[in-house]
Parts: sequence; C-alpha cells; structure tokens
Amino acid sequence: MALKAIRQKRVECTSKKTKERLSRRYINQQIDRIKRIFKWAVSEELVRPSVYQGLSTVRGLQYGRTNARETEPVRPVDDGDVRAVLPFMSPVVAAMVRLERITGMRPGEVVIIRPCEIDQHRYDDVWVYEPLDHKNRWRG
Repeated sequence: MALKAIRQKRVECTSKKTKERLSRRYINQQIDRIKRIFKWAVSEELVRPSVYQGLSTVRGLQYGRTNARETEPVRPVDDGDVRAVLPFMSPVVAAMVRLERITGMRPGEVVIIRPCEIDQHRYDDVWVYEPLDHKNRWRG
C-alpha cells in the first residue's frame, strides 16, 4: 500500500522544471527503480524477501486508466532535415549519421564498430557487419 501511495503522489506531482504533471511513463520508471532497490536489498540480506515480493506485485500505471499525463511519441527526424545538416558535419560524423539512418543503429552502436567486424568480400557490393559481441548474442 505504501508503494501505491507513493505512486499516487507522483501522479499528483508537477515537475519543478517544466511545471507540468509528471508523465505516466516517468512515474512507472520511478516505481520500477524503487522495486529494483528493494530487490538488491533482498540479495544483500538487508530486507526480507517477502517485502520485495509484495512490491513486485504492484503494477505500473496503465495507459488511459490514470490521471497521469501521457507524452507524445518521439518521431524520427525528417530526412530532409538530416540532409540539410549533413554538409555542416565532419565527414566521419556525417557518415555515422547516414549509417544510423539506413540501419536503425543507435549512436553508441555506430561508434563501437571495428574494421575487423566488417566483411567486405562475402558479396560483390554489400558489406556485412558482424559484431563479435552484442547484447542479443545470448539469443543466438
């Protein structure tokens, strides 16, 4: 009940920065963070496991079922805007941005590419990038 009370206080709270009500997604992230803290505390034997079990049953706020503010979805940048700024970037950064656009890679993924992970000879005109390790490696 205490975690639900905290969650409700967050729904009623406004951001000091933006003066807007906190969003449902942000509130859910905060509540999940609290749950993870208690999970860690259980693993360190600082809290009884039953405390974490109780907290883990508290569901996040559901879309359309709360007074928490909903945010607009983040849309991709328009291709025309990207093309307009490419000439002002260094050649390396511009190439990275183009690679992100055509592959869906994130900037952090682009900057860790190593030449030894790129096969330029498997196909005539297609390069194949096979990272030695990645976050989904465990899925095969």
